[in-house]
Amino acid sequence: MPAYANRSRAALLAMASPLVAATRALLSSPAALDAARAVEEAALALDLEVSGRRAATSRLSAEVAAAIAREDSLDRRVAGLHRALDGLRAMGLGAAEDLLERLFPAGLGTVIGPSGRAQVPEYQRLADALHDARDEASAAHFAGLLPALRDDLRAYCAATLDKDEAHREGAARASGAAEAAAALKQALTHLDRVVELEAGGPTAALYQRWALVVRGIS
Repeated sequence: MPAYANRSRAALLAMASPLVAATRALLSSPAALDAARAVEEAALALDLEVSGRRAATSRLSAEVAAAIAREDSLDRRVAGLHRALDGLRAMGLGAAEDLLERLFPAGLGTVIGPSGRAQVPEYQRLADALHDARDEASAAHFAGLLPALRDDLRAYCAATLDKDEAHREGAARASGAAEAAAALKQALTHLDRVVELEAGGPTAALYQRWALVVRGIS
C-alpha cells in the first residue's frame, strides 16, 4: 500500500490523479469506480482550498506591507503636526496651545507609540478631534492639511480592520485545507483497500501494477 498518512498536500494531490486513472484502466467494478470518484472529488476540494489559501496569504502580505507604509507615513505627519503646534505655542500663540491640548491630551507618544491594531483607537480619537477642531482659529494655520490628515487617519483605521479580517480568512483557509487533506487521505486509503480486495491482495500483480503509478512521488 502506498503511504498516505505523512504525505504533504502536494504529494497527495500528485498521487490522486494517477491512482484514479489506474483504477479506471484496470478495474470496472462499481465499488472501485465509486472509490476513484470519491478520491477525485476530495482532490478537487483540497486543490481549491490550497489555491484559496495561497490567494489569501498573498493578499494578506500585500495588505501588511501597505499598512506598515501608511502607518510610518502617518506617524511622521502626526509628529510634524505636534512639532508645529508646539512651535506656535512657544511663540506665544495661545490658540495653538489649546489645540495641542485637544489633539494630544496625553502627549505625542500615546498616539504614535502603538502599532497596528493597537494604534487604531488613538488614530480614531485623533481623527475625531481634528474633525471637531476644524473651525477653530488655530486650525486655520494649517488650511487643508488637517482635513487631509483626518481622512487619512480614518482610512488607515479601516484598512487595519480589513487586515485583521484577512488574518481571520487566512486562519480559516488553513483549517479548511487541513480538513480537505485529511478527507483526501481517507479517500485514498479507502480506494487502496478496495483495489487490494479486488486484486486479490497487496502482492497480486494487478495491485502491484496499480500501486506502481505513484512510485517515486514524495
